[in-house]
Amino acid sequence: MVVLARLRRIVRSIRLSSNSGGGLFPSLVATCALGLMLAGVQPASANSGISTFVPKKGDPDSMSANDFFKLIDKSIPKFKDMIVVIGGCYSSGFSDSAENSNAYKSGKNFALLAATDRKCPREESGGSERGNSFVQGIVNGMYPGNKDANQPTLPGTVTDGLEGGKTRINRDAANKHAEAANPTSVTAGGGANIRLGRGATSYHAILFSGATANQEQTCADWYDVSKTWDLLVQSGYDPKDIKVMFGNGKRADDGSPSLLGKDQKPAPSVKQMNEKSPLQCPYDKETDKDGKPTTIKYDEASYAKLKEALEALKKISDGSATEQYFIWSGSHNTTSANDLISLAPPPERPNRTPTSYVSTVPAVPVSATTEQASWTGGYLGAQLSGSYSTLETSEFLAATDVRTNHFEDNGSGGGAGINAGYNWRPAGSNVVVGPFASFDYLNQTINHSFPGGTFLGTAPRWVANAGIKAGVATAPNVYLYGLVAAAFLNQDLNVNFATAASSNVTTPGVTVGAGAEFRSSSWQLAGQPISLFAQYQHTWWDTAHFDRPASSPAFNYGFRREGYTVKLGVNLYFNPAPPPRPALPSYPVKALAQK
Repeated sequence: MVVLARLRRIVRSIRLSSNSGGGLFPSLVATCALGLMLAGVQPASANSGISTFVPKKGDPDSMSANDFFKLIDKSIPKFKDMIVVIGGCYSSGFSDSAENSNAYKSGKNFALLAATDRKCPREESGGSERGNSFVQGIVNGMYPGNKDANQPTLPGTVTDGLEGGKTRINRDAANKHAEAANPTSVTAGGGANIRLGRGATSYHAILFSGATANQEQTCADWYDVSKTWDLLVQSGYDPKDIKVMFGNGKRADDGSPSLLGKDQKPAPSVKQMNEKSPLQCPYDKETDKDGKPTTIKYDEASYAKLKEALEALKKISDGSATEQYFIWSGSHNTTSANDLISLAPPPERPNRTPTSYVSTVPAVPVSATTEQASWTGGYLGAQLSGSYSTLETSEFLAATDVRTNHFEDNGSGGGAGINAGYNWRPAGSNVVVGPFASFDYLNQTINHSFPGGTFLGTAPRWVANAGIKAGVATAPNVYLYGLVAAAFLNQDLNVNFATAASSNVTTPGVTVGAGAEFRSSSWQLAGQPISLFAQYQHTWWDTAHFDRPASSPAFNYGFRREGYTVKLGVNLYFNPAPPPRPALPSYPVKALAQK
């Protein structure tokens, strides 16, 4: 029975998730796994990589995740926004390599979207004749106008793309069109909020879709490329700045893309497959931003061409740190990629066999990465406030200190101010804690009046608080917190009898309070996250003294306030660079063999 159960699982995997990305042909990887599963052997994890076309014998048939990010770091040392999409199976190694990269550690806006579970190196990405589920979901989530019909030219954010990918995967799995998968995101800076074609000086993209000799390219692979190309163009990318690599780089005599069969032999073209079975091979005509016919130019999807395309971006990156880069790999990955740029792989992760290396960095839940990007780092904000206060005024004989009068009054008023702070978050926790300070101008005079127009009272000028906030990120976009602070009130003490007397003092106090902060992925300024907050605070002030005023020299006066304040404001976050990760060891460069 155990053998039959294993057989049913792997046969369904062969049928639905062929060739690591939604084609209709049997997967050699899945077939090999069949023998292992029937034997009771679990496949070991291996080194993730992007499958590549092999133009001549001896050329690499894949680029490892480790080498992929080494080339990105070397070629794009400076940038404003970077989005990396890995749509194929076995993409966990890309998540770990991303966190070891300089691109991630730079603190700039960085986002990796990977199709499979970071903690499951052998998980496959699913799809159908309508393309890779994750890739097509990203296109839908980020396509201009799909998130807000009132803004038809506004692309969705990276977060919208990730949610679109998850939605499409769940829908296809429910309809039994594809296997389920658990996508991963790795973000730094304002990476979760990047929008294609927005906020940068110029925009540059690489779209890559290759296949090894053991994999076949299908109509679905071209469908993924063409739809992603259309997403970029509609979002404002210039076609000349989109480098496309697909299969052997050729078009058939009918003008449609050539496909590759097993052993990378020519297969029927996309148009031929479409004419044979339109449902099994959709072929949307290639059009430009205005809907006019065009031809997507592309090169072969080989290791050398991918390396060349990445290295070509170095001149742009060296000249400007305000560019946006979109680097995309389609549906075909492998688990047997070799590191060609270094002589030896990085050290093994503890408790794993030599073939199971993924990363020297332990896996971190995706939600922690996303939320940490949302609520950590420095911030600066502004707020409006409304306040209700009580005032106790006491009068004493100066000679004997005997109280002669006591008055209780109250009043309300408004104010405006600024605040700043810095949040930290313990690793693996949803607790957020950090210092803060605020400064507000307050208009809230409270007097006790007597017949004839005389009065006693206080008139605040400003109030400052400095303390600690601590709370919980209950969701990526909600932060609930409490606060405690030392408070300082600058106020004029007024005794206005036959003459007027005034004394300006700064009075200490203690504040406690609570608040809630909310942010949407679409709220940002200059690429940095913006949040709205509402906060309540209660302050007890020390007694302020005004002794022997000129208007009443025989008496001393004490003024004691207690305040209840509500604040509504906005914060702009300046996310810090991610915490340092263990550095990969340095190895001599190994040149590729020339054949």
